[in-house]
Amino acid sequence: MKHFAFGLTFIIMTSCGQADIQSGPQADNLKVEEPNIKSETFDDEIITLLYEKLDSGFDIDFKQNHLESILKNLDILSLKEGEEFEKEMLFEDYKCDCLDKIKIYYDKADDRFILWVYEEFYETDLDWCPETSYSYSFQIVNHKITDLKLDFMAG
Repeated sequence: MKHFAFGLTFIIMTSCGQADIQSGPQADNLKVEEPNIKSETFDDEIITLLYEKLDSGFDIDFKQNHLESILKNLDILSLKEGEEFEKEMLFEDYKCDCLDKIKIYYDKADDRFILWVYEEFYETDLDWCPETSYSYSFQIVNHKITDLKLDFMAG
């Protein structure tokens, strides 16, 4: 084994490959670090894109601000790690005892986000709250909503 010194750096030349490589401060500097996983959130751009794709399919009083109320700044990575978010609200612009809900979660098996929209509307003649529900799935690729599908509708 030959040692050559150039300034403060030592170069060790070996004759038989990897067995003579030494670990130390110089070797630690050569480690490749894994990239940090950047956590993304549902921001105004993603929410607007999602609402625009959803809006054409609704026969209910569902507005973009309803979607914003659950998704705004919601951590995408936390959904992918199994968290679910659900919120009760009123889609109507008047006081009503029939509550609406929005729920979002991530389906790992299908690699898709699931958005469930549930609406009750008061029917005065029946004194009852009939319901309508929609289930959509989509992916987020490069900060864009892709492959939006209506998976289920009842009402």
